[in-house]
Amino acid sequence: MGYSQQVLDMLQQTVSGQIDNFWDFSFTFNALNDFELMIFLEEHDPSGKQGFIDFLTPYYEKAKQLANIERNI
Repeated sequence: MGYSQQVLDMLQQTVSGQIDNFWDFSFTFNALNDFELMIFLEEHDPSGKQGFIDFLTPYYEKAKQLANIERNI
């Protein structure tokens, strides 16, 4: 499975409310290089699923667009 598919799958799981693996994912893929995401993770209560869903949905939507572009190339 390619890197982009792994990212897309994890974002899909997270926005579906399955946030348990998100912390490991964020470190594995060095998601903390994204300043907005880093600040969110530092300041957000990890038990608040809806906050994660709301924050990460735009990332997921953009990842889906990029994955579709990659498939069409």
